[in-house]
Formats: sequence, structure tokens, C-alpha cells
Amino acid sequence: MSLHDLMGRNMGGSMARGMQWSVICAEDADRYREGGAEGTLLGPDVARMFFAACATWPHGGRPEDFTAPLKSDVPVLLLSGEFDPVTPPRYAEQVLQTLPNGRHLVLRGQAHGTLSLGCMPRLLGQFLESTDAKALDASCLDTLTYVPPFTSFNGWEP
Repeated sequence: MSLHDLMGRNMGGSMARGMQWSVICAEDADRYREGGAEGTLLGPDVARMFFAACATWPHGGRPEDFTAPLKSDVPVLLLSGEFDPVTPPRYAEQVLQTLPNGRHLVLRGQAHGTLSLGCMPRLLGQFLESTDAKALDASCLDTLTYVPPFTSFNGWEP
């Protein structure tokens, strides 16, 4: 419970809920099907919570080609955490198929939000300067390790 409270305090002000609902309600709500989260850690309650506002929240819709793969020659750097429950690495691999100048980096042992981890800020800076994702030496990411499980109120044991 204390971890939940800590995350709520730390993340609560950083999310623009109105924008989040506008996007979720326009892009995802009508495609959600109950039952896909059975047997998962959080179950269907999180999805119900996200979509609950959609019945009354003002939102737009999707264009006809919304789910068509993006095809482009622009330089692209895709980032994933190995254990990202929101945008897992397999999503980026699928997107990468139609982006010939793209590269996908998977940060070992990490979850959602990888921009500030390890040497990623430096790699991101190099990519923005060179626009060549394939030339990046990402071996510095090999130093990232798995986050140990929390075993007590104080986190993991040393």
C-alpha cells in the first residue's frame, strides 16, 4: 500500500488526465473487450478505471487509416523496457518492420519510461545530433541490471 501511495504522490501531478482521457477515449475505448486481462496481476480493474470516463468525456475519433503501419525513411530510435507492461518490446519490433532507418533498443530488466536510465540520455543526444540510430554504440546499456523484487516495506534487501 505504501508503494502505491508513493507512486500516486510522485506521478499524480505529472499526468495530464484530461489529455490522457481524450486519447484513450478516442483511440482505445471502443476497441476494448472485457476479459483480456483475466489472470494478470491487476486484472481488468485498471482498464475499467481508464475507460470509465469515456461515456461522458468529450473526445474525437480515429481516422480510417489509424492502425495502418507507419512507413517512412526517417531516422527512428525506438526504446523499450524489457518488462514494459504498457508498450512491450514486441510492439516496437512490429513498428520497426516498416522503418528501414530505425533501430530498437531494449533496456534489460527495465519497465516503462527508459529515457533517463543508464547511458540512455547520452545515446539519445548522440542520435539527435547524428540522426543515425544504427551507428550508436549502445553497449553501455549492458550495465543495466534487473531491479530486485521488493521484499519488505523498505524495498529490496542489500
